[in-house]
Amino acid sequence: MIGLKPNGVQSPDFLNVDWGMFGSSVGSALLSAVLFSWLLGRRSDVQNSKK
Repeated sequence: MIGLKPNGVQSPDFLNVDWGMFGSSVGSALLSAVLFSWLLGRRSDVQNSKK
């Protein structure tokens, strides 16, 4: 889980990062945050225009 073998030696696979998976994870998190904030802003604009 943290890149250690059972005997305490660091695993060489720990440094092999799948950058495509990392990038898509970060990208989807950012996209969902932007979409969520846009939807909240739009909702507040609609509620303010009804008053």
